[in-house]
This record gives sequence, structure tokens and C-alpha cells, in this order.
Amino acid sequence: MSGHSIWGNMIELAPSQLLCHFDWKLANGIKPEEVDMTETFGDLYLIARPRFRLLNESE
Repeated sequence: MSGHSIWGNMIELAPSQLLCHFDWKLANGIKPEEVDMTETFGDLYLIARPRFRLLNESE
């Protein structure tokens, strides 16, 4: 049982350590005070946005 609890702690610790050491900034100059953090119950609608511009064949 103790091995299981250690593994569970490591699963939580590893990503939190990675997230902690990055210099996070909001996109497009948004200030933290402007972010709406209210929570509502309902369906989750995800909108895919491309991260990188695809190259044209002429480039």
C-alpha cells in the first residue's frame, strides 16, 4: 500500500514542479485582473486554435 501512495504523490508532484518553474504570461497583453474566473455548470465547448502558421507551398 505504501508504494501506491508514493506513486500517487509523484504523479501530482512532477507536473506541479514543471509548471512552477515557467515564467507564465497571458496572451495579447491581458492583465490577470481581466480574466473571468467564474465557474458555471454546463457542457464544455472546446474550440481548436492552431498554434503555428502552416507554410504555403510557395514558401
